[in-house]
Amino acid sequence: MSKKPPVSPGKALVESLRRQLPPNMEFDESEVQICELIEQARDRLESVRERFAVKVKDPDISESALAALQTAAHQLEGDIFRWIKALNIGAPQGISIRHQKAVNARWARAKEAAGESY
Repeated sequence: MSKKPPVSPGKALVESLRRQLPPNMEFDESEVQICELIEQARDRLESVRERFAVKVKDPDISESALAALQTAAHQLEGDIFRWIKALNIGAPQGISIRHQKAVNARWARAKEAAGESY
């Protein structure tokens, strides 16, 4: 039996995001590009974390070098979060909240003019 090669953390994250899509839905072209950025950033984040784990044990490493690695990790985490949020997984497509409020206001005025209450 041959073993499957390990899946990178980036690929695993993107696959997890794909599984969260509603049935019969898939990412469009721009979302696929965002997924590629997420995958690359997650893989870089793993690399930075591994380097940090090694460097933190080295007594000769400067605090500024550790801070630089920590900053890089923090920036990548923020990027990944923003890109995942940009995918808008599970949000229904169609009308904005502002549009929905306008529709509801018109509907309420129309019902009020007709003498109906709800």
